[in-house]
Amino acid sequence: MNKLQKLRYYLAGMLTLAMVLAVALPVGAALVSKKIDVATGVTLYVDDVRLDPKDANGNPVETFVYNGTTYLPVRAIGQAFGQTVEWDAATQSVYLGKRAARTTPDVWLKDMDYFDQQAFAGVNTDFRSAESGKDNLGEIHESPVYGDFSRTYKLNGQYTSLIGVFYQQYEERAYIHNSVFKVYADGQLIYENTMAAGKEPIDFNVSLAGALNLEIQFAGRSAGRYITALGDCGFYK
Repeated sequence: MNKLQKLRYYLAGMLTLAMVLAVALPVGAALVSKKIDVATGVTLYVDDVRLDPKDANGNPVETFVYNGTTYLPVRAIGQAFGQTVEWDAATQSVYLGKRAARTTPDVWLKDMDYFDQQAFAGVNTDFRSAESGKDNLGEIHESPVYGDFSRTYKLNGQYTSLIGVFYQQYEERAYIHNSVFKVYADGQLIYENTMAAGKEPIDFNVSLAGALNLEIQFAGRSAGRYITALGDCGFYK
């Protein structure tokens, strides 16, 4: 049985809570507060390895039993099975794994006001953007950003995800260079990936739920050449 099958069984048999109590809600309805008595002290194992669930800020999260049903923290379970977890505050929904991307973010990364900007990868800061760009597969992406930069943003918890595509630019598709892309939320590394020649574009969907401060580090320039970019990249509420 593979991990995705196991995840389906967990969700079908045990996971009826997605960070809040399982209450039938129409889309857009307000969450309901409810006091209940639960049994705690449940130990959770994934593939026979103990899992100590934590929230997005690294704080321990309880697994508990209520009325004969075991409730698990959805973020910890999703991460244990390599699935992205996204909380959509607008519809009060939790998404595990793939989600159909919206066509336009609330704010493009290139247009987002930054709080601070510093040099990264031992070179001067160089943040650039364009209306569109083409990846090494010939696909066109909107509002790409590229260069070498480290920027911090004050999110104040108002965005749930950073979505985009990390790719090698078409005109530089044969240039050998390892580009680094990192995302930190409130000082904790939450996403990291690299791009090199011959590597296909990487879709990313980084959960920002509850993040107050965000830092994006991107090293995509070499010898004055802009090798890689972040396309279709923006913040979603």
